[in-house]
Amino acid sequence: MTTVKKVLVSADGEHAYEGVADTSNHWNGWLAPRFTLETVKQIAADCQKMIEEFGRADQDEILVIEAPELSETSEDGQELKAAIVLHIRWAYFPSDGPTNCTTIVEPGEDGLYAIGAGEWTWSEISPNLSERGAYLFDFCAAALREAVWFEAQPASGDQDPTPGREWEQVEHLNLGLNSVVLGQREAFMRECAVFLSNNAEVLNDIPAERAGAAFWMSARGDDGISARSFLALPGVPQETRERLHTSAGTHRFGTVHLDGATVSFG
Repeated sequence: MTTVKKVLVSADGEHAYEGVADTSNHWNGWLAPRFTLETVKQIAADCQKMIEEFGRADQDEILVIEAPELSETSEDGQELKAAIVLHIRWAYFPSDGPTNCTTIVEPGEDGLYAIGAGEWTWSEISPNLSERGAYLFDFCAAALREAVWFEAQPASGDQDPTPGREWEQVEHLNLGLNSVVLGQREAFMRECAVFLSNNAEVLNDIPAERAGAAFWMSARGDDGISARSFLALPGVPQETRERLHTSAGTHRFGTVHLDGATVSFG
């Protein structure tokens, strides 16, 4: 049985990121997760905030240098982004110099980057997802897209007072668990996990993306859009649709706010 799975990890207990890790392979008890380029960019941004606050003396720095004009498309239609990822360990700069304290982080064959593997104290902070882990991550992402698309509150100074964002913007944001503000991330994940656990047998035949979107609308109760809720699932018996809709309604979330690419619930 494979032990490689999606995980939510943190190295400092403050910042959390979605990645992939072999949970049977540890370095001094710590994981060695790998991340998409988009997540590496978030790690880099968080490192910059730490540097701005504490300086570089004892900080690691992750830099992502992109050259969009050099990006290519693979034979199967996937975009191959031209990017260089650097890991700089400033604590070693005085003794080792710039070359020895800097590493180019190469992506693996799967396009994922191992940031801080064998150095940072990465540990899993997500709840126990068992065999439904991948489904849960996709389910959460779909629920978040639905939330922002229909309900994100207008930004300050926005001339359009209608809640929600244009679908093109939502697609561009590529929302996932990392998009939820850290203080609410695990709670949101657990709410979704409880719903999946309570309805696992029925959901086995419903794609995660469809179920996640319907879950958000059904969880809104009278404020949701029935045509996008579980009540409107095609090819599902009415009794099952109603049961899923009622179950989702036991999970409540506050007003949806979008700050840049970060989602929070008021």
